[in-house]
Amino acid sequence: MAEQVDNTTVEVIDNDGELAMAVRDSGMEVERKAATRESRETLLAPYGVDTTLYKLGDMPEATFQQLLDNSRTAYEAKLAAEAKAEVDRIAAIADWIERQAKAL
Repeated sequence: MAEQVDNTTVEVIDNDGELAMAVRDSGMEVERKAATRESRETLLAPYGVDTTLYKLGDMPEATFQQLLDNSRTAYEAKLAAEAKAEVDRIAAIADWIERQAKAL
């Protein structure tokens, strides 16, 4: 009899009339999740996402794609807002300079 607990398989083995427990880690699954997590962290890094908030190794692909798309959209909106603020700042300075020149 085997029972799955998290990423570990626990088996009860009858060994010549004695019960023994064998714990076997599903190493391939752990490695796959670690590789998935690292890959997803790399994809999210340019957008400044705090990846400690997410279980990236366990997250379904569709959910991750939505997170990635939302993160990209939010980052691009932030950059656009910063660019607009800079343009507005420069326009205000130019307007101030123009008013000062007319006052002379």
